Amino acid sequence: TVRKTRKSKTNNFISILDLFLDKYNLSVKSTPLQLCAHADELGIMLPDWKARKDMKEALHQRLFKDNQIEALLCQKNNIDEAIVAASSCISQFRRKLAEAGVGSEQIDIYAKLPE
Repeated sequence: TVRKTRKSKTNNFISILDLFLDKYNLSVKSTPLQLCAHADELGIMLPDWKARKDMKEALHQRLFKDNQIEALLCQKNNIDEAIVAASSCISQFRRKLAEAGVGSEQIDIYAKLPE
């Protein structure tokens, strides 16, 4: 009897990773700075934590170092937490301005998140 070789586990995100690395000529030899330059584009293609986990495992299998993986797969949680923290600070600032008697029009003009 002939034994069948097991096909390695793959999914669409692994295929996306291969195409992405080829498109931008990225490899294990790439610096974190080079990888970080393309992180936003790759991040858009990853809809949830499971996709990010699969992508991280695939990068580990390709022998990427942890700092390279972090540069390529920036954490969305950290970005979300920073946005919440900034919103909280702005809210507190607006409240203190209102308590100090500053007009609501001026508060709306000067106390807002940068775009």
